[in-house]
Amino acid sequence: MRFVICTINQAKAHGIEIIPTMRQSVDRTQVVLHDECVRYTDEFNVLPRYEHNSREFSELMNSEEWMHGEDYEQPNEDFAKVRAMQILTARTTADINKMKLSNKEKNDVKEFYPNWEDFIGKSLNEVGFTVNHKDKLYEILQPIPVVLEHQTPDIVPANYGIVSEHDGTKDDPIPYERMMIIRKDKYYTQNGKLYVGILDAPNGYDADLDMLQTLVKEVK
Repeated sequence: MRFVICTINQAKAHGIEIIPTMRQSVDRTQVVLHDECVRYTDEFNVLPRYEHNSREFSELMNSEEWMHGEDYEQPNEDFAKVRAMQILTARTTADINKMKLSNKEKNDVKEFYPNWEDFIGKSLNEVGFTVNHKDKLYEILQPIPVVLEHQTPDIVPANYGIVSEHDGTKDDPIPYERMMIIRKDKYYTQNGKLYVGILDAPNGYDADLDMLQTLVKEVK
């Protein structure tokens, strides 16, 4: 196991949040990080690295620069855990639309997706971007220049498609709901019948599958 030492400012500049339990220098200007934390930000090994059991690292940690006095108050480990979870949650929420997840996986972690309400008055131009509205996930089907409060995802199927928690295979068909987007070669079930998509629907329709014979066919 290897550690690196960098300044607090260097760490923050690379998006590394300082957790209370991280070892910091007496003057609070430097921090000890695990080598993995800077794998992609210090490709040329500019920062000093130390083996955790090396004499050099032990001497450094016991030096005046790093050894805190008797009046030092140990950080609250419970707070540190909560703070770490808070940081990880914020990062996950910020990056989740860049992650490659199946529809089922998306629904299993739906609470991490951004809330649709947060985009009211803003644009949603990235097709496939996923948002959460009333505990349901929707993907953006076409660029939306301005998100309007009264045009919620559940009533504007031209802009939003429901992200089902089912894979849409023959063994795991998607329970169809009116206004749901239909995809070619995906399987759907409704009223005890199985259907397969024969075309990609540009948007959802307020109709049952037996009325959408140009988009699906029943599987006998």
